[in-house]
Amino acid sequence: MGLGGQKRRCSFTPVSGIIKGMNITIDGMHCQACVNRVQKALEGVAGARPEKVEVGSAVVAVDPGREQAVLDAVRKAGYTPHPADNN
Repeated sequence: MGLGGQKRRCSFTPVSGIIKGMNITIDGMHCQACVNRVQKALEGVAGARPEKVEVGSAVVAVDPGREQAVLDAVRKAGYTPHPADNN
């Protein structure tokens, strides 16, 4: 229950399909501003949800077939992604 006894609605939209964990190492990240920039880029990818973003790496829940879109978003943000051994 939210404030005033009202039910709170979750704004989270689940990733559809079978979810895969994608681990990425990312070159070029040096600070919290870099983390924020990559986080925002990943949030814009349909079929993907960033789980953890920190300097030099990210863990993303991603629909199968959307892995390249995730890597492209990181590149477009100005960084160099390297997919780790993913499940």
